[in-house]
Amino acid sequence: MKALQLLFIVFICLSQNIGQSQEIQTSKTYKVWVKTLFENEKQTGYLAELKESSIMLLDKQNLSPFPEIHIDQIKHIKFRKKGRVLRGAAIGAAIGFISGAILFPEEDCKNAEPKLFGIGGCVEREPMDGAIAYAEIGAIIGVFIGKGKIKIPIHGSPSYYQKNKEKMKRFLYEYD
Repeated sequence: MKALQLLFIVFICLSQNIGQSQEIQTSKTYKVWVKTLFENEKQTGYLAELKESSIMLLDKQNLSPFPEIHIDQIKHIKFRKKGRVLRGAAIGAAIGFISGAILFPEEDCKNAEPKLFGIGGCVEREPMDGAIAYAEIGAIIGVFIGKGKIKIPIHGSPSYYQKNKEKMKRFLYEYD
């Protein structure tokens, strides 16, 4: 039981450190996906500038600017905070680990009743089997939750763009 408590404390500390370090490093960095109307192509990067009739993205690898994308070519723009998927996986794994450890403690099969036709009885398992299994499930669920994106429709309309321009300003890339 003491090993379980120690693992619980270590897991909580690690999940808080991962969440804090990502928040400090990437608090204002959002990945951007721009889908165009005509060729149905996507451009990804960071939002560099919002102009009156166009937007400009930065390349993810070297932060070099892409050519401007005119508003009448944009179907929609999606945003997701950088590091959100990893953070979701870490939080999900921590919650799953704790849930598994609480729901499936170690069983002692020495005094268990015998099985009747193979049904019932005691199943021997290691102390951390439930915790590890639930941590994996929690991590997968956390990844799916973290993959969510904020979608802003433009539909090639300058009026939609102007209406959402203030909302999109918070997603601008901030240079160090």
